[in-house]
Amino acid sequence: MQEIYLDNNATTHVLPAAVAAARQAMELGFGNPSSTHATGLQAKAMMEATRQRARRLLGVGEGRLMFNSGATEGIQTAVLSALCALRERRDAGEQIGSLLLYGATEHKAVPESLAHWNRLLGLGLTLRKLPVDSDGRHDLQALAALLDDTAMLCTMAANNETGVISDLSSIAQLLQERGSDACWMVDCVQALGKLKLNLAATRIDYAPFSGHKLYAPKGIGMLYVRAGRGAGSAGRRPHFLQPHRHGGHACAAGSQPAACTAWRGIQYAAGPVAADHAQFFRAWPVVQGAA
Repeated sequence: MQEIYLDNNATTHVLPAAVAAARQAMELGFGNPSSTHATGLQAKAMMEATRQRARRLLGVGEGRLMFNSGATEGIQTAVLSALCALRERRDAGEQIGSLLLYGATEHKAVPESLAHWNRLLGLGLTLRKLPVDSDGRHDLQALAALLDDTAMLCTMAANNETGVISDLSSIAQLLQERGSDACWMVDCVQALGKLKLNLAATRIDYAPFSGHKLYAPKGIGMLYVRAGRGAGSAGRRPHFLQPHRHGGHACAAGSQPAACTAWRGIQYAAGPVAADHAQFFRAWPVVQGAA
């Protein structure tokens, strides 16, 4: 009996074109991107070409885009970065709020990361679930009531179990209306290839992505970090990025395996969302662990 696989929100098979491209990249782009000789420079060029395609696809603008091992690492890095920044602001005498607010239907990696780094950093903030309504969307009235005391807000763009698409525009509008300086992380794992993204035009501060949800190998992901955000009379402050591993030239510790795998020839992965998605997938050698 032939199996019919219907769990693509959990993971997808790796497309044959991606497998072939991975082998080609490992054979021809094996250099260390941190090396200054020709082989290393070739690997670095491949890695940077990949980054530029990703930047165009996601509408990164002046923001930062780092490659990593997947969404869980991206979430960990975003949470740690935000909480370190919040601690610095509080130590400087700034009011940051007392709540770490996350959607009730978030992936468990989000509340567990919040609890872990909140405890290790000694922040003593309170974790609070943001309820959802009968349709599975965030309760905006509840958010409005909690927002003034929120230090960090974590929501998802689209839910992996229900398929519900979050009303991010309304959330952003609430943040703006309240003049909130809360850090906002949006889990965009299920949005890539399904929703057209222009992150620089949003209020989103951190956005993690995962490759294996869209026909790439496991162990590949990205994290978007916004270039700056409104900070009241203080103007725009640069975003804080705190890697949770150190040692090496990259934000994720260790050598940058630019040819670890490739994500090329996947022109059908993005579906009808936009032509630029298809162009990106045709020529994206995804790197693992690159800054």
